[in-house]
Amino acid sequence: SRKSNYKTFIEEFRDEFEELIKSEPFIPCINADGEEVDATIDDIINDETGITASNFISDVDFISFSDTGCEHLPVKELRSSEDFHNFLYRYSPTSYDFDFDSLKNVISNNDFVEWLENEDNNANFIYHLLDHEKLTDFSNEEIFVEAGGALYSSENMYVDFDSEMSRIDFLRNYIPYLSPTLREKLQRHSLWSNYEDSYFKEFDAEGMLEEFIIEDSEAMALLDEESNSIKFFKFAAEKDLSTSILEKISLC
Repeated sequence: SRKSNYKTFIEEFRDEFEELIKSEPFIPCINADGEEVDATIDDIINDETGITASNFISDVDFISFSDTGCEHLPVKELRSSEDFHNFLYRYSPTSYDFDFDSLKNVISNNDFVEWLENEDNNANFIYHLLDHEKLTDFSNEEIFVEAGGALYSSENMYVDFDSEMSRIDFLRNYIPYLSPTLREKLQRHSLWSNYEDSYFKEFDAEGMLEEFIIEDSEAMALLDEESNSIKFFKFAAEKDLSTSILEKISLC
């Protein structure tokens, strides 16, 4: 019948179409060298994090960091399109998906670490995670620039120094805390304060001394200087340090 012929035609057209889009390179992409090329639908990176639709990471850097085994990233106009993503999900469910779990795996990449140590890059990266309400999923990861320039997880450093430790400023270089200029940038985001209040190392004076100062000979040597010793005694009185801690520091 005519109806069955139409059905056969539609099925054959669909099969031909699906075979064609699998074999023909027709999706405009950027490759690892920054060149615009065409790629097949099964040979492209599908960025589900939205990070490549932003303007703070270059396509070449992303392809290098992502380590998906694929070197073709759809041009920005496509990767920013919901219709294009729906098209991918329908016709290429096995493409090289890059999601937030993939992003976690990138954090140990040496090139990415170097990129993330730049404060502007760092602030943009944290902003992106905040925008997508994913920062709490990364609380154990070393993604925050510390005042000295290294990357720390929020749980392993203090959010600031001066609010609790201004009296012992001579020990500043031995105690990890968030870069003040980075913190200033992050405080502009409406969701930052909730994270800051919940996920950074909680200050405890005696715990801080045990963890970062007492076992560090260079830090302890600074206490032998009279001016520093006076500052420390004022800090000890302010924080009501125990005799056992003071004995360990040999100031009692």
